[in-house]
Amino acid sequence: MDLREEILSYYNSKYPYVYIITFEEERVMSILSEISNQMKIPMEIWSASSKNNRIVKDEPIFSVLNLLEQIATGEKRLVLLKDFHVFINHPVVMRVMRDITHLVATKGSLVVISSPVFVVPLELSKEIAVIDLPLPTYAELREVFNTVLVERGVVFPEEFVETLIRASRGLTIVEAYRVFNRALAKGGEYRLDDIDLVIEEKRKIIRKYDMLDYIDPEEDISSVGGLFELKKWLVERERAFSDDARRFGLPPPKGLLLLGVQGCGKSLMAKVIANMWKLPLLRLDMSSLYTTESTPEEALRNAIKVASSLEPIVLWIDEIEKGFSGVRENSEATTSRSFGMFITWMQEKKEAVFVVATANDVSNLPPELLRKGRFDEIFFIDLPDVHEREEIFKIHLRKRGRNPDNFRISDFVKITEHFSGAEIEQVIIAALFKAFSEKRELTDRDIEVAIRETVPLYETYEEDIKALRDWASSRTRFATVSSTLIDMFKKS
Repeated sequence: MDLREEILSYYNSKYPYVYIITFEEERVMSILSEISNQMKIPMEIWSASSKNNRIVKDEPIFSVLNLLEQIATGEKRLVLLKDFHVFINHPVVMRVMRDITHLVATKGSLVVISSPVFVVPLELSKEIAVIDLPLPTYAELREVFNTVLVERGVVFPEEFVETLIRASRGLTIVEAYRVFNRALAKGGEYRLDDIDLVIEEKRKIIRKYDMLDYIDPEEDISSVGGLFELKKWLVERERAFSDDARRFGLPPPKGLLLLGVQGCGKSLMAKVIANMWKLPLLRLDMSSLYTTESTPEEALRNAIKVASSLEPIVLWIDEIEKGFSGVRENSEATTSRSFGMFITWMQEKKEAVFVVATANDVSNLPPELLRKGRFDEIFFIDLPDVHEREEIFKIHLRKRGRNPDNFRISDFVKITEHFSGAEIEQVIIAALFKAFSEKRELTDRDIEVAIRETVPLYETYEEDIKALRDWASSRTRFATVSSTLIDMFKKS
């Protein structure tokens, strides 16, 4: 259902107020104008910046109350209130809005509030219909693109149109219009590098959202040592977002929850998945949920809206427990409302947004998050076993231009039993620094010394890691094939 149809459905259902959460006032005004013409209802636009509304007796509330009185006593009309969230929490404004609810509905009027900030007092929550305006669709962006082409009087090769429009997904109508025009402002016709310009502009816009980062994943599956069960699962779903999968009857996969010990590759796997499936990667930082200027619910809602508009995409939620750690303590807290919105979206989302959530501390995870249907699978990533450590040593030596065959890797594996993959990487880096400072090539001795000087996380958090393993043993799927099974096959 598009915005026009949704507003009309609320109007026909006698809702007095509709609250549209969006930055795109022009888009809302255009749609309301269409509804006004179709229904033959006069349309009125109110803004606190209008000369007649700015300040009455040094108090803008008087102007707001006068407006509400006119809506209640005047003729049937469609009224758009811009950024009315600033006034709606005022106790008198709230009370008057409640008082005139019946008059507005029975008269056939409709009051539409347009604001990028969602603020509704509890007293009005049953009277207001809320619409979270999605970002423009492919078709809407194509229309903007065509408008720019006509205005500029240029022709764009049809074979590049789809690529360019898809690159602009996630932008508002106004942002897309400006980006398309900026590309042309360089002079001449559109070129292939204009697609890169659109993508770069989108990255700048996404950076405005405190919780989101646009990441270029360079790591591929060869960068990961071990985790064969997880890799197998991913390979089976490599074409899950294709049209062939839809025709076969498969829904887009929801996502993965990766639990495990710090430094064992959870974050790395998020980057690998995006690279492997050739999808964009957005990182959602849950620790910043309570440090944004807007409310946590608003920040999370905006982040989800942007991610959904970019489908298909991988959304990496790093350390998800940091965002929802207070859910159990207070069911009325802001944290609980944010969490409720998130799990509802996870359960019901239709967009091709593959969520990769990582967590280190399972004790802070709400049990509702682990319920079937939220994620396709929950994998536990443990400290690497003997075979995985061997592979990890080889990966990091090759990555830094060394031939693993020239080193006694089997010896290193024996003395790094409780090392994580990240700690093994730091061992190689420390050994290289030692050799470089002495102006010579890397040796086995350098690596052995670096291992002896490293205190693995396991030594400090042994009890916590064991408790995590015990919890995961009956509740998750292990990302690693049993080393005993591998040894058996090697011997046979």
